[in-house]
Amino acid sequence: MFSYRVTKYNPAYRNEQGWYLRDDWTEYGDIGKKYNNEIVTLDEYLKMENNYIQAVIAFMQCNKVTSFQVTKIERGYDPAEDPNSTQGMINIYRNIKNRSLISENNLENICKLMLRRYLWGLLRNNKLMEIRFGHDYYMVIKSKLACKKTVTNIEKLGLFVEDYEY
Repeated sequence: MFSYRVTKYNPAYRNEQGWYLRDDWTEYGDIGKKYNNEIVTLDEYLKMENNYIQAVIAFMQCNKVTSFQVTKIERGYDPAEDPNSTQGMINIYRNIKNRSLISENNLENICKLMLRRYLWGLLRNNKLMEIRFGHDYYMVIKSKLACKKTVTNIEKLGLFVEDYEY
């Protein structure tokens, strides 16, 4: 398996231990806060969130994956209290269980729930692919295929794709 860390963080600003050293927003809850003398806007957040979702879709297409099984589900905050949540997100949050199958139709909503820290879990498709959303807006993708063209296309979105072992 190939393992990649996909983030919005430029690796040029990491120290020897891999820690990101620049002051930057790291979560949905940072909307409205100031980083690098700029306020994080909802539009800025949503654009980045969409880039992450597009990265997941691109790896799915490379590996010919159409669904995931979710495991190790943990619930965080209730998205029903967030005016930016859709009814689809709320329904998934309320009904998802360990071993639930996530189809392409629900992929965007499950990614949003995980990126916004409403849910945590692993998305797996047998031995083809695995996705783990971590704290501070980190995403790790394990892929059976190297997907080099996919990596290049994801980097064109403004994300950084690094080889990564976890």
